[in-house]
Amino acid sequence: MFIKKAYIGIFFASLILGFSLRARSDDHFKFHLSSEPRSLDPAQISLGDSVGYLFQNIYQGLYVYHKEKLIPLGAQNCRFQKLKLLCELNPNFKWSDGKVVEASEYVAAFHHLLSFKSKNSILRILKNIKNARKVFAGELQEFELGVKALSAHELQFEFDFEDPEFLFKLTSPLTAPIRSSEFPATTDAPKLLVTGPYKFESWTKNKRILLSENPNYIFFKKNKPKIEVFFVDDDQTALLLYESHTLNFLKTLPTALVPEYKRHSDFRQIPMARFDYIGFSPELRAIPHLTQTLTL
Repeated sequence: MFIKKAYIGIFFASLILGFSLRARSDDHFKFHLSSEPRSLDPAQISLGDSVGYLFQNIYQGLYVYHKEKLIPLGAQNCRFQKLKLLCELNPNFKWSDGKVVEASEYVAAFHHLLSFKSKNSILRILKNIKNARKVFAGELQEFELGVKALSAHELQFEFDFEDPEFLFKLTSPLTAPIRSSEFPATTDAPKLLVTGPYKFESWTKNKRILLSENPNYIFFKKNKPKIEVFFVDDDQTALLLYESHTLNFLKTLPTALVPEYKRHSDFRQIPMARFDYIGFSPELRAIPHLTQTLTL
């Protein structure tokens, strides 16, 4: 179930960001997704593209990554002891209904993530947890996974192999706690209990999402603007909406327009290093001319 990397290629790209504070009178912050999420369950969808912007504001767990720093959120502290990680939970970290998040709800999230229903490729971030591979393959039961609630406020992870980057992996929405493995339909999104700074106020299918502030968020701040998320699958259309002040934030530009928009004061260009790989099965690796052609 876990893919072995057969070929690694390094690609460099630029992320073109344009943004403006040209808000309408409603003072909402508005951006777009290139496609409408089909589920509220992060384990069932790809978190790529701008979907991550949405889910990071809804689902948060033990840590967040902010301004190049790893910040404890649901955890007061976590400490490694060889192949174990012990986390003491933050008693001020709550669900949107005011209930304090408990260790068992993190365990439920990992069990759900490794269930047969979950097909998310980001499962590889969990592969070093004790028995994770065998649980995902169906060889062991969920309760044999190396994630346990020692008490309501103590969480323990056990590993098959050292994983020094595991705290960074805990910033993923996939590792946020869950109250139930049954997620409401997107049209019933306001019923979803969340731990992030925003909660769903409404979801209009094929049109938009409206987010409002979660009053029980640990870093709650009054008078945050609401967030409107539109569904726009075309970059050119998104640009027109930005130019008409319907969107406040545009994350990419069509490449051909970059030279023109470089002169605009709201243009930002951020270079990024991107690492990808192409994996070949043993049968294909035995045919070098074919693998070389496919790679090219």
